[in-house]
Amino acid sequence: MTDSIVELEIEALAYGGSGVGTVTNGPTALKGKRGFVPFSAPGDRVRARVVNDKQTFVEAALLQVLHPSDYRTSPRCQYFGACGGCDYQHITLQAQREAKRALVESTLLRQFKVIPQQGVTLIGAELPGWEYRRRISLHVDAAGNMGFYRPRSGEVVAIAQCAISSPEINRAIGLLVEPIGKLAPLVAGVIIEETQQGPSILIKPRVPTAENDRQLDSLRGIFPSLHIESIEKRESEDAETLGHFSQVNAAANKLLVSTICERLSVSPILELYAGSGNFTLPLAHRGAQLTAVEVDKTLVRQAQLRAQEEGLQNRITFLAVSTEAFLRSYTPRGTILLDPPRSGAKVFAQRASPNQVERIVYVSCSVPTLGRDLQILSKNGFQVHHTDVLDMFPQTHHVETITELVPA
Repeated sequence: MTDSIVELEIEALAYGGSGVGTVTNGPTALKGKRGFVPFSAPGDRVRARVVNDKQTFVEAALLQVLHPSDYRTSPRCQYFGACGGCDYQHITLQAQREAKRALVESTLLRQFKVIPQQGVTLIGAELPGWEYRRRISLHVDAAGNMGFYRPRSGEVVAIAQCAISSPEINRAIGLLVEPIGKLAPLVAGVIIEETQQGPSILIKPRVPTAENDRQLDSLRGIFPSLHIESIEKRESEDAETLGHFSQVNAAANKLLVSTICERLSVSPILELYAGSGNFTLPLAHRGAQLTAVEVDKTLVRQAQLRAQEEGLQNRITFLAVSTEAFLRSYTPRGTILLDPPRSGAKVFAQRASPNQVERIVYVSCSVPTLGRDLQILSKNGFQVHHTDVLDMFPQTHHVETITELVPA
């Protein structure tokens, strides 16, 4: 029934960014099916064209909003809808945040049968919804377009500004548009990161060569803090940390760190997926003794340097090894803090025992893998005490969660 025209009542937001609802009008075979429609809002009645007809649901492209939701608002960005960077600019910020909280709660319950004892709570409702990003990664195509991909596409949408990025980032974008356009045959992508010294720029060449590096070096007249990625630099001991993982939303990250510090007042702490010390150093400042496990050696070096500068080296033991390799020879015990990538922490969930582990604080950026791991931990004898939802990435479908578990 692809290409069929249907009407839907949108009820909620689904993981991934679409609105989800029920087909109320259209071909008989499609009536009653669940439907996923990008750029729709809870409370909308919409007309849409079916682009994918599955056994139990359809995916559809929005054609018309027949009756708009009270949650609808005018998008701030001229590129919204064409650019794949944002999903929710058509929904009020308050509604986005409550919808994300409800999504986490319903996903944990319906898909994984996990019910946090003290509920699922939104924190940070007062945080800004715009101009919060302090690092972005832009693609560059052969024609010189610099921007983000279209939704579900490899086509670059050229942008001159980004409504969710900081003024400093936007100034850098404006300065880069023309020179990057001229150097497009050499450039695959650009990472712009806001630092205390101003914007740092990392150029990702299509083919790293000495001649290409020389031509790209002309950008240093605009940005003295220019970095050019190459295999040699990436593998060297002095590799720049620009482009490695760091929180992009400073205000939300401050709340995230303070929340973690409030939750973890005991010591010692085993921290898995420790990164560059986002939680490690603040916890050490509060008196905790930590073992910090992180596979990225560059991030470990950065954390070690910061610990030495701040006089914390005696409070932290850094291990440059993957969490999975570490757990092959170590049984987790005591208090555990973990902030895994989107793939989650399945190995830890399988290995953790309530006989050895007293408390777990699990920070996650992926609801599906969080649910999977909480389900495993629940079956292994842990109780999910509470889940906090933090809107780290307003205007997008991404969400950050903090979950506490204790032995049942």
